[in-house]
Amino acid sequence: MSNKAPALSRLQKEFKEFTNKPLEWATMKVVDDNLHHWRVTIEGPEKTPYESGFFTIDLEMPAEYPFKPPKVKFITKVYHPNILKKDGSICAEVLGSTWSPQIKLHEVLLILRSMLAEPNVDSPLEEEIAEQFQNNRDTYNKTAKYWTKKYAKKEK
Repeated sequence: MSNKAPALSRLQKEFKEFTNKPLEWATMKVVDDNLHHWRVTIEGPEKTPYESGFFTIDLEMPAEYPFKPPKVKFITKVYHPNILKKDGSICAEVLGSTWSPQIKLHEVLLILRSMLAEPNVDSPLEEEIAEQFQNNRDTYNKTAKYWTKKYAKKEK
């Protein structure tokens, strides 16, 4: 039995749960029939600069999942202190040091959506954006809204 079997079993179960009880603000599909690779789209949280945006995220689950967290990368460009502009990777603290095997992928999506709503400026990947968030919220909000309108369009 390969060491991928426990991860695969868990991923099949989570995929089925997600299919049977989808989140209102998220869609998910498996990439190339590989349960270890999901493409997710989440709607930006209401009353934030990301509202009405649709953000595509790549989730790659390692063979050691759920004992190791998924690799998460925003495909959609996002103006945010905890998301790297150049490649969409997120702050490791979000899913790194606090990771637990009890966390399921739908909870990962909740964490990501909360991160959009409430940036962690104490651990930014983009220092300038974090500084702007703290010291010039109007400019931050305008820029984030502009990026959301420009890049986070609903896929047809």
